[in-house]
Amino acid sequence: MNCYLCNDAPREKYFGYFCKDCYRLYTIIKTYGKDRVVEICENVLIRTESQQINKIKNELEVETKKLEENKIKVNETLKELRSGRKVVTFSEDI
Repeated sequence: MNCYLCNDAPREKYFGYFCKDCYRLYTIIKTYGKDRVVEICENVLIRTESQQINKIKNELEVETKKLEENKIKVNETLKELRSGRKVVTFSEDI
């Protein structure tokens, strides 16, 4: 029979309701209280809308920097190729 909480793992005890991991969560809730555990989960695991926007903005900045760096490298390589300072052999690409 499966755990009542996760419905994935088998129950730890025949007459018990939870698997090993969910039983641990159950004891944490009994120790600290449901409200405190929910508060911690919301503060640590769940992002608010402003935090999501901030995360997206930071990721876009990182991607923009990577694209700019790549663009600079490509432009430098093109300049070298056009000036004849760099010779390309196709064996290097293999």
